[in-house]
Amino acid sequence: MDLIGVRFPAGPQRNFPSTAVFLLELLGCFEAKLYCCSFSLSLAVLLANIKAMRKVLVFGTFDVLHPGHIDFLKQAREKGDFLSAVVSRDFTVEKIKKHRPLKNEKERLKDVKNISFVGEARLGGRGEDPYSIIREIKPDIICLGYDQKTYTDGLQAALDKLGLKTEILRMKPFCPEKYHSGIINRRFFKN
Repeated sequence: MDLIGVRFPAGPQRNFPSTAVFLLELLGCFEAKLYCCSFSLSLAVLLANIKAMRKVLVFGTFDVLHPGHIDFLKQAREKGDFLSAVVSRDFTVEKIKKHRPLKNEKERLKDVKNISFVGEARLGGRGEDPYSIIREIKPDIICLGYDQKTYTDGLQAALDKLGLKTEILRMKPFCPEKYHSGIINRRFFKN
């Protein structure tokens, strides 16, 4: 029997680790075919909707989350349908900012994952290519913080090299005299 492009041998064999075969046994051949066809259509609709979604990507350390971070992430989320946040790895923070983050990468990742409107949060790459994660996510939009400078100079060239038509947007500051990571971190490092 041929079901959804997979050929199943005839006979009483029952050790197929396939949902389709389980459905055939559970519902009977006719009902299972209808169910699988309906499932395939639903999956096709879902995939079409996913492809139509505008994916937004942000990068950051997100050490000691504060209202400035939340506002930045909200602004970014409003630019599209799905927000992915990349949290800098500890070694990257040390290399760029010349100090260790107050929270380790797993804690910072957990904090960002707990923000309800962030669709996905993941750690940055381990390799030498700071743009490799862009190749994986293929965002429609990359949102940068109002003062974000790291890896931004070569960003457009990297996108062009990857063949991506990604839009780069700079978000507005939110009370930068009060909610800036540098100011907040200095308070912690003084104590």
